[in-house]
Amino acid sequence: MGKTKKRAASRMKEQRDSEIAAVAADVESQLPAGGSEEALFVLDTEGQGKKRRRRMAATEKKLVSGGIVLSNNVKKQLKAHSKEELQKIAEKGRKSLERKGRQGHAMKKEKPHDLWGENPSDAKKQKPKLVNRGGIVPGTHISEVLRPELTTRTEVEKFRREPKKKKNIVTVAPAHAGQSYNPDFSAHQDMLGMAVAVENRRKEMKEEEKAPVMELSEKTRSILVGPDSESSDSDSDDDLDSAPANKVVRRDGKKTKAQRNREKRHKQLLLEHQKKKESKQLLNQLTELKKNKREVLASVKESESKKKEINTLKAETDAKPIGVNVDYEDFVKNPKRSKTIPVALSNEVGSMRKTRSPAGAGALHDSVLRLESRSMLERRKVGMGKKKMQGKLKGRNRFQAIL
Repeated sequence: MGKTKKRAASRMKEQRDSEIAAVAADVESQLPAGGSEEALFVLDTEGQGKKRRRRMAATEKKLVSGGIVLSNNVKKQLKAHSKEELQKIAEKGRKSLERKGRQGHAMKKEKPHDLWGENPSDAKKQKPKLVNRGGIVPGTHISEVLRPELTTRTEVEKFRREPKKKKNIVTVAPAHAGQSYNPDFSAHQDMLGMAVAVENRRKEMKEEEKAPVMELSEKTRSILVGPDSESSDSDSDDDLDSAPANKVVRRDGKKTKAQRNREKRHKQLLLEHQKKKESKQLLNQLTELKKNKREVLASVKESESKKKEINTLKAETDAKPIGVNVDYEDFVKNPKRSKTIPVALSNEVGSMRKTRSPAGAGALHDSVLRLESRSMLERRKVGMGKKKMQGKLKGRNRFQAIL
């Protein structure tokens, strides 16, 4: 049974191969003899006519509908606007079409260095990136500010500032010799006296503020008021009492004819005097100008000298290191608000005070202790010594220990 199936399969295969060979021979017989390979293949560039016709119909429909809408819009504009307005609208549209777009500039960029190439010219050439003036590409705004040739603005140089001057600042001011942990006797006494003087001055200022304002004494009151005021008051009272009863009393503001004539003559004299004064001022105008010129020159010289003094003082203060003797200057200028001078009293120092000035070692020791108190150095660790084991004493050693 198995052998018959194998024979049938082989026969079918032979039949299929013979059919393929016959078809190939038929195709080769139909080919032109000696033709090129390009003539063997033909490309269909026309495509399916049905799809092409459908696409063309759709585009024509869109054009027709768009033309209808456009014609309707034109008719509406013609009805709504006059001839001059339509000309303005047409001119505006023409200008908008002719308007150019925003121009860009090529960002200058150095050629990248080729690490694997021997010559720098072998590096790949990169096209420059176009950058519009309206925006900033990240990383390019710094190069534009640093390179004026990339920008049209010349005001960039105005924003370049000079580097600030470094100030001579002392972070930690050195303490006075009298404020040391182991101070010298004379330096400690000087610092102690300064602290006591500051405290006394502060106490005096507080007492002056608390003191009430004293009343005026009789002597000062007599000088300010004066005896004439009292006598004048008494004289006026006497005059009122001694006035006769039959005298005609005029109403307030009523003047006689003689008084009015006198006032008129006085006004005329004042006008004449004013005219003479103005004429003299006009004559002496030149002399006044010379005088004013001298005064202006003198004021200018004085201001220049003051400026020079201020500049010299500024230079001195700038040269002086900041942080040295700041507290002591504050004690002298404003003892009321200044801090107390940190100095130990004589009984607090006690045996730590130096009886003689050391030769170098004391200053180093004091500076180390000061740095330790500010936690700028690790404190010295004092450990326990090694315990010595003592065994039993025998014989001669025991006798020596007893002695």
